[in-house]
Amino acid sequence: MQRKKIFCFGDSNTWGCSPFDGSRYDESTRWPKVMESLLGENFTVIEEGLNGRTLLPINPLNKKGSGILCIEEVSAQYLPLDIVTIYLGSNDLFDPSEVSLDSIALGMHSLIRKIKDLHVTAQPVIIIIGPPATDKNFDGARFFELQINKVAALGPLYEKIAEEKSVYFFDASLFIKTAGIDCSHIDGENHRILGRELARFITEILS
Repeated sequence: MQRKKIFCFGDSNTWGCSPFDGSRYDESTRWPKVMESLLGENFTVIEEGLNGRTLLPINPLNKKGSGILCIEEVSAQYLPLDIVTIYLGSNDLFDPSEVSLDSIALGMHSLIRKIKDLHVTAQPVIIIIGPPATDKNFDGARFFELQINKVAALGPLYEKIAEEKSVYFFDASLFIKTAGIDCSHIDGENHRILGRELARFITEILS
């Protein structure tokens, strides 16, 4: 039986960045590899996370830093894909350019269309991951109130887009929260929880 390829496309929370020291969590901790271990030998996970990656082309000169600009290049050697998880959008909302939720919605529609266009025959299962709940118990949180509120609105926005585009939505905020160090990063325990819950979610989709 040919292994199913799961392409995990995202930012630092997909790469596995520790909010405590910026190091990368090991394979027994970061969620894509935890998910892979639980799904078993019939699945291969491809980790394509990048620190600071945005959904939108906020800096057009940094092609790999934008999900929309780099999806074709970073996925090319792995095509066709069976499952694609998208964990992007939070970095856009903390950019000084004050990205709107409407812009995020347009960007997600575009990214999904690009992923589908890369597949001529069988389409991959696409899962949009909503952001974790934000633990606001950290110094300076009050200065990011607007951005934190926008991040909280991503989940409902992504759920609506998933319905419109006939893809799946996974609400991470039901299971995990940020580490209370900054506005977005999750700790090791929450990585493991996310990996476990996504493995369960994917198993249910494919059953």
